[in-house]
Amino acid sequence: MSAPSKPNNETCTTARAALQSYVIYCGPLFIAATVSGTYWLARHLRKDGISSLVLASIGLLMAGWMRGFRLRVDAGELEYRDGFYRLVRMPLTSIVSVRHRWIDVSKIGRAVRLPHLIISYSQENKRAHVLVNRLLFNGKQLRQVVCVVNAASAATPS
Repeated sequence: MSAPSKPNNETCTTARAALQSYVIYCGPLFIAATVSGTYWLARHLRKDGISSLVLASIGLLMAGWMRGFRLRVDAGELEYRDGFYRLVRMPLTSIVSVRHRWIDVSKIGRAVRLPHLIISYSQENKRAHVLVNRLLFNGKQLRQVVCVVNAASAATPS
């Protein structure tokens, strides 16, 4: 029995959350869980064991959330999946522009400027936008996706 063959698609390009993003966002939680668990094992205290389980659970939830992020170009279509696994699909021919911009994001009463990739596309005679947080993605993979999208939109007659 042979393994099922995958289609050979040269234009498939994918960007996912980078390893350094997992380390930055999940690492402190796992370190705190390890320290708390080690302290619990040394002292045999009940409350510390629960805190290490809570910290490890939050770290796993954060890793699952980050695992959801994906930007993929395949078969004339761009797919963006956010951390909540919501999928936005758009044909490459409908993409109007791809821009890198700094956007003010207000969290807990404070505005922070974050780099985003703004993908504008036309959908049923309306213009729609997708905001992609660039900090989570591997820079090289993200540049490859943008190059493929720009090449496909340049090849499309206006």
